Amino acid sequence: MAKNINQNNSFNVSSLDIFDKKNSKFDPLFSIMLPRYYDPPEYFCEPLYQFSYNLDSLQRYFEYTQRYIEELLKDSDLHLKKNKNIDQNTAEFFDFYGDMNSTDQIYFINNHLSNILSSLFCLLEKLVNDIADQIAVEKGIKMELPLKEMP
Repeated sequence: MAKNINQNNSFNVSSLDIFDKKNSKFDPLFSIMLPRYYDPPEYFCEPLYQFSYNLDSLQRYFEYTQRYIEELLKDSDLHLKKNKNIDQNTAEFFDFYGDMNSTDQIYFINNHLSNILSSLFCLLEKLVNDIADQIAVEKGIKMELPLKEMP
């Protein structure tokens, strides 16, 4: 990170490669350098701004956890390959570790992406609900759910 700061103590954005996994891992500057997925152009309504902040947070969560998972899977695979022929380790351990590693290789990324999609759908649902609430307040409409029994 120090290489990105010049003699005037100002930050040199052009020298930072935000997609370099080694240099940006848990770097606080990485978070502010990410391009935003959604940026409301002008003030329209508060729920859109809240949605953009929540989406930015989800994006940072995705980027950091994706990098961690990729590194974990790579390191786990390297560990398995490096220690495959060591006599002091039992065959049972490597059978177990190999099975665990291959399962993680298949499901970690899928589980991670499913988590992100689920969170995104929750954010979209909250956005629609917040916009509906704001419109109801502006139009003087009382929004109540019916209290009838549900099956």
